Amino acid sequence: MSRESEKAAKRQRAAYIDSLAHVMAHPLGRAFVWSQLERSGMYASLQQNNSGFTSYMIGRREVGLELLTDLKAHCFGEYRVMEDEALAQELRRRLAEQAATDSQED
Repeated sequence: MSRESEKAAKRQRAAYIDSLAHVMAHPLGRAFVWSQLERSGMYASLQQNNSGFTSYMIGRREVGLELLTDLKAHCFGEYRVMEDEALAQELRRRLAEQAATDSQED
């Protein structure tokens, strides 16, 4: 890689990190990033009967893991806030579901 190519790659990486920090600075940005982590299938089982689908899911998971690595390396505080927000959102969703179930039983 030429010296100019290395400089361009470093600038591009710095711009990516700046963009990630900008997105993570806002609640809607953190919600979007969380949804992308979920969509990557990072927390889903990779065992499937179809080897082609398994390969596809492994690829998606790798993208999520790369994003997670960058978040933890460059936006750790915002990552923790995002986790807390996502857990709170999940709790609200479950409570709403329970309330709906309880009202149907009455």
